[in-house]
Amino acid sequence: MQALVLVGSYAAGRGNRLSDLDLIAWASPGAASTLMAQARHILTAAEPVLDRFDGQHGEHGRFSKWVYLDFSSVELHVFELGGPLLLKRPYLVVWDPQQLARTLEIAGPPVRHEDFQAYEYGDEGLVWELVDCIKWLKRGETRLAKDYLLKLSAALRASGHRHPG
Repeated sequence: MQALVLVGSYAAGRGNRLSDLDLIAWASPGAASTLMAQARHILTAAEPVLDRFDGQHGEHGRFSKWVYLDFSSVELHVFELGGPLLLKRPYLVVWDPQQLARTLEIAGPPVRHEDFQAYEYGDEGLVWELVDCIKWLKRGETRLAKDYLLKLSAALRASGHRHPG
């Protein structure tokens, strides 16, 4: 691993027990899969997992998202150096001995929940999306949850899922 940063609500100082722990790591070229496998071992050793799903960011990035039985959750995105991710503030450096994060930083606002694409990972990511909505509702972000559920419903219809009746 070349560097590890924390992004999202914790990095912005707004995290709480229901917030995801959003981590981004950079690996040497060709090492993203190995780093992700090591992280999986660590992140599933202590807590029972309700759901996990994995995906790719192109050829040079991987991600894994875990929801634990207590509804805490972790998102880990691993990119090989030279891959597609550039970093936006706010972020907190967890480990970065060569000060790599600073060289990957670009201006602009971070991604907002309102901008999430619904049903992006199909059925595999559906539990994660519904858990996000439950967390938003528990935090009083009712409008966000309802708007996302409407967006999710439209995406399900567009993918061929039909309501019986």
